[in-house]
Amino acid sequence: MGQKAFGWGWRLALVPLLIVLPLAMAAPALADESEPESVGPYPGTISLQTGYPQADTVRRLEKSVRANGLTLVATVNSGGRGQTGASVILVSSGDYWGRILRVDQLAGMEMPIRLYVVDNGNRTSAVVYRTPSSIFALYDMPELDRLAGELDQVFAKVIDDAVGE
Repeated sequence: MGQKAFGWGWRLALVPLLIVLPLAMAAPALADESEPESVGPYPGTISLQTGYPQADTVRRLEKSVRANGLTLVATVNSGGRGQTGASVILVSSGDYWGRILRVDQLAGMEMPIRLYVVDNGNRTSAVVYRTPSSIFALYDMPELDRLAGELDQVFAKVIDDAVGE
């Protein structure tokens, strides 16, 4: 009995979900457009095609995350499993996370935000992610909506700085 209620077991159980769920969302991301496109089963999931191979896109995003004052929590690579290469980049911000927690403790579980990078198979890749405003809209709280709107701009800048033309 004296164990903490939230040990490592539940965290480890999330790892396959962090890999499999984005893989399921990536198939529609293989269009040839350079403009963001709505994709996936959830509103606010967008895909942006890049002119860079997957590994380059991942490196560029990691650099942009740091340059924009965010925290790179982890990068998980598929290791060649599946039809194409894929990576999930987990991004957070201590400042925004603290502000979110002050509004609603439960909403804190939505951080970090995931950026999914999929190899298109032709030396290009796509960045797929759910906008923070679509993630936090489920809480139906105006203050969270405001913070998520700010985060939308931050993440759009991170992605544009990394792979924008």
